[in-house]
Amino acid sequence: MIVVYVAGPVRGAAGSNQFQNVRDALVAAKRLRDAGYCVIVPHYSVLAEIACGEDSYEHWIEQDFELIRRSDVLCRLPGESVGSDAEVAFAEGIGRRVVRGVDVLVREARVRASGQVVLVLEGSVGPSGGGGTVSEIE
Repeated sequence: MIVVYVAGPVRGAAGSNQFQNVRDALVAAKRLRDAGYCVIVPHYSVLAEIACGEDSYEHWIEQDFELIRRSDVLCRLPGESVGSDAEVAFAEGIGRRVVRGVDVLVREARVRASGQVVLVLEGSVGPSGGGGTVSEIE
């Protein structure tokens, strides 16, 4: 089973609603679980902080980096987040695949379930877009 780490705003930018951000992450995680992925949702840490008190940002990001190491892919949700941007940079630095949004992974799960082999082009391609990468879904 493919393990997906969900990265997205928790506290977010000024004026951001923390509980809406957590809800958005949980909804995304449900879509991924329903598509057949094993999902890691660090947003559950909000519940730990409600029950046990706050931990430092450094504590949580260290935990998150270890979970990313154990994941196959990082799914970056929309929204401004310094922590999520750090998670993306870390994931890319250790060679983990980073996908922006849930839809790509849900489509890939459908293709895998159908038994088809499809080549997926990721990134920008063309004169102004750079190279991009191609991966095979089996």
